[in-house]
Amino acid sequence: MKKILIADKDEGLRDAFRVVFPVDEYDFFYTSDGASIERIALEYKPDIYIINVELDKKDGVEVYEDLQEREMLKDSHFFFLKDINNKTDLSGYTNITGVIDKPINFFKVHEMIAGLEDLAKGPQPEEAPFTGKAVSGEPQKPQESMIMQEILKEPKIAFTFEDDQETAYFEEQLKKAIKQSLETLKDSLIEKVTPIISNYMKNYSKQILSDVAEKVVREEMETLLASIRKSK
Repeated sequence: MKKILIADKDEGLRDAFRVVFPVDEYDFFYTSDGASIERIALEYKPDIYIINVELDKKDGVEVYEDLQEREMLKDSHFFFLKDINNKTDLSGYTNITGVIDKPINFFKVHEMIAGLEDLAKGPQPEEAPFTGKAVSGEPQKPQESMIMQEILKEPKIAFTFEDDQETAYFEEQLKKAIKQSLETLKDSLIEKVTPIISNYMKNYSKQILSDVAEKVVREEMETLLASIRKSK
C-alpha cells in the first residue's frame, strides 16, 4: 500500500483524494501546518509527499529543503502543491517529481501517481515533471476507485424520437409555467407599487401647488406695492 502525505490548509482535500484513490491501495496522512510534516515523515515514512507551498508555521519550500538535507526523500516522490494565485518560482527545484497546480485535476493526479511503478528508485530521468497537464507516453492505467467503478457501470442513455417529443413537451410546459408566474408577479407588483407611487405623486402635487401659490402671491404683492408707489 502506497503512503501519501498531504499538507494543505484545505481539509477538504483529504476527502477528495480518498474519493478518487482506491482505499485498498493508498493510505493517506494529512496535516495543515509545515511544522508537523517531519514528525509524520519520521513515523510513517511516506512514499509520496504532496506539500503546499503556503503552510502555517513552516512553508512548503522550507519543508522540502529540510527533508532533502536530512536525506528523507531518497526513496520518495515529492510534489509541490501551488494555489492558483501563488507566484513562487519552483523552476530551480529539479529533484522534485513535479508541481501540482490548484484547482487540482484529481483524476490526472491519480493517473500520474499510479504510473510511479517503482517508488524505491525515485523519479527516473526520462519522467517529465507533473504540472497538472498530460505527460508524454502511455501511463499505466490506474485501477478505478469503487465510486468510479460504479459510475462506469451506469448505463448510457440512448435518445430516441420519443425522447425529443418529451423534451419539447417539457419545454412548452416550462415556458407556460414561467409566463403564468410572471403574470402573477406583475399583478402583485402593480398592487404593491401603486400606493407608493400615488403617495409620492400626492406629495409631489402638493409641493408644486405650494410653489405655484407662493409665486402667485409674491407677484400679486409686488404688483400691489408697485401700484401704491405709483399713486404717491
